[in-house]
Amino acid sequence: MADSLLGKNKGEREDGGSSSEGDLLNYADWIEMALKRSGRGDKAIEFARRLAEEQDRDLPFISLLLQLNRKTEAIEWIKKSVYKERFSPYEPIQLFETLRTIYEGSGDWLMITALDSEIFMRNSSLYHYKNMMASAEKAGVSDSIRPYIHAFLKDGIPPNSSEEGSIIPGILPETGVSLDRRYAQVNYPARDLLLEMAINGNDPKEAFLWYNPNPRRVINNPRDCLDDRIADAIVKKNPEPAIMIWKRLAETLINLKNPELYVVAVSFLMKGKAASQKSGKSAEFEEYILHLKTEHAKKRRFIQVLAVLEGKRIIDDM
Repeated sequence: MADSLLGKNKGEREDGGSSSEGDLLNYADWIEMALKRSGRGDKAIEFARRLAEEQDRDLPFISLLLQLNRKTEAIEWIKKSVYKERFSPYEPIQLFETLRTIYEGSGDWLMITALDSEIFMRNSSLYHYKNMMASAEKAGVSDSIRPYIHAFLKDGIPPNSSEEGSIIPGILPETGVSLDRRYAQVNYPARDLLLEMAINGNDPKEAFLWYNPNPRRVINNPRDCLDDRIADAIVKKNPEPAIMIWKRLAETLINLKNPELYVVAVSFLMKGKAASQKSGKSAEFEEYILHLKTEHAKKRRFIQVLAVLEGKRIIDDM
């Protein structure tokens, strides 16, 4: 089968026409698989290398090298191919992630942390931050790199202004890969990411610092929304802002006039009630609940669900 497909791509088409490079790319996966299965791994590598060199088909070539346990060659090709000009800015990140996967088997957590840091600096997100810090914990350098990460996100100060060398000199090793645009284009301070990091790290002080009240924030998922997690994070140290958040969330859902969301709205009110009791503000919160009952008296289902908050039995006679 591999020979048949290769023949077609050498110009031996049944209609007498010649095959294009596009045809070659269309059959590439099949050719490589067929060669590998027939025990001709070297031939598959030769074919895949040609496409990597001529058509920038690097990731499939690297994947094939790894499948055939040619890790050293895969690493060298990654280091070589990151310098190519590409259509997508995410391709270099994919190459770094592949390199990370290779090193993961070695248990070299300092190198893995360095690669995770390269990925995070290019694509700053909570997901990549958590991966980076998990690796740093295993390498024993999480406390050492955290100040550099925060300085980058708060003030835009890169840990290494050069595109070459270790991304955090003196702490992390060099990856052997240097690439332009090492740092993501971020509007500093990166408030949303810093807030997510604070919540994830159970740091109420930082969470409150980066919380930006936004009454117009859209609630995409009432059962898992950012403001609710913010309130959970800050309630012990800053109960009043947390209570205000839960009130606003509840009122937003009540005003949507969707009976299915009344339970979620009341769950926010219950959190607010618990926080008000602990902070000595029970009387004020009870007045607020009375105001809600008066304002929304015509929303019969809401009044019934609200009865849970007061410890009463709901009798659904609708």
